Amino acid sequence: MTARPVRVLLAINTLARGGAERQLVELATGLDRERFSVTVLCVVSGGPLADELTSAGIHVAIFDSRNPVELLRLIAHVRRQAPDIMHSFLFGSNIVGTLAATIARTPVVITSRRSLGFFKDRRPHYDLLQSLANRFTDIVIANSEAVREDTLRREHLAAEKVRTIYNGVALGAVARDSDRTRATLLGEADRDGPLAVVVANLIPYKGLDYFVDAWRQVLRRLPVARAVVVGEGPARAALEARAADLSGSIRFVGSRGDVPELLRATDVVVQSSLSEGFPNAILEAMAAGRPVVATAVGGTVEAVEHEHTGILVPPRDSAALAAAIVRILTHPEFARTYGLAGRKRVESQFAVARMLGRYADLYMSTLSSR
Repeated sequence: MTARPVRVLLAINTLARGGAERQLVELATGLDRERFSVTVLCVVSGGPLADELTSAGIHVAIFDSRNPVELLRLIAHVRRQAPDIMHSFLFGSNIVGTLAATIARTPVVITSRRSLGFFKDRRPHYDLLQSLANRFTDIVIANSEAVREDTLRREHLAAEKVRTIYNGVALGAVARDSDRTRATLLGEADRDGPLAVVVANLIPYKGLDYFVDAWRQVLRRLPVARAVVVGEGPARAALEARAADLSGSIRFVGSRGDVPELLRATDVVVQSSLSEGFPNAILEAMAAGRPVVATAVGGTVEAVEHEHTGILVPPRDSAALAAAIVRILTHPEFARTYGLAGRKRVESQFAVARMLGRYADLYMSTLSSR
């Protein structure tokens, strides 16, 4: 073991608000600084989470690697940094990070798989780039067993090369001003009605069109119910148009930095995804002690225990989604029991301290083997 801290360079596409980006921030700021010296590299652009990192004393370098000149500057930056470990988080940074780390002769290269690989379908050049990068990669980290199995099937890697480390979330205290948060979101007139919250990037595979259709059915049973959708993305305009006839009962509030407070103010957290690697928003809901209604896809079934911490329903089934939401909103005893069980599950399985310990052990063991 070296006398100095191990230099870890974490690479990602951007630092916009999202699940993978949030996990990078937790890792960068949470690793023991006596053991690890962490810096961050964005290979496309920055984002609001960059300020959070710099405020914590983490250096962030931003390059647009789509520009050949910027790519050369990025590679030169990695050579100057001379990291012991390059760890990248998403597809673009996996490719660019591995290229830069290989040229810089970085001792350990780790890449991540944080979603199922459907985005590579009908894009053979993605598979080619990933296959080339894999030749220079020591370890691949999946954030769920579903993602690990998908990676092994698609990329034909040796089983021992792909490891699973689940996402971790912070366990904050329950907010005392939940009523105030509801009033801010909904207005005084609607603050006392049932409230559902969705946290998701507004992109097609999140299945939010099915949620809007489900919410139309929820309103038939609970006309005073309200929903808040937190997130941004290219599908927002279409979703707002789809919900235009619902009398403002669904509010799209864009990207927010106060998601934990919003989750603590809700009665149920809903996820309608068609595909998931391992959803951060679900873990955050469970950490907040809130029941979950989610589609049984990908790693979601590893996080949510059906009829224990929430209710799982089939994807693309608005009727089943609506029935589960109504069940939670009309049975406070279920909501309370599921919420407490979810909190305990996060404490035992998905706390950020557990995640940090697993990454630290992996870094040290992989580096020592090199």
